[in-house]
Amino acid sequence: MIAYDLDVDVPHRKHQPKFYGYIPDDGRARGRCFALMTMISALHNLSRSIGCALLIALLGKRYVVFAVAGEMVLYFLYKIG
Repeated sequence: MIAYDLDVDVPHRKHQPKFYGYIPDDGRARGRCFALMTMISALHNLSRSIGCALLIALLGKRYVVFAVAGEMVLYFLYKIG
């Protein structure tokens, strides 16, 4: 959502036209792009949820907690460094 808001913001497009502008100016195309971005996000969240459910079914809750905590630790270490 932040990428969408920044891309459709007129001052950002005027200041850096080569970086911003992947969302079209046409209203119908812009709506289609927003719907597709929302669908991609929803499918990503669904796949992560199904993956966690399968991991719980196969190995147990403890491994899901370790996997999610490990991902978060790696993310925070990346952000700190």
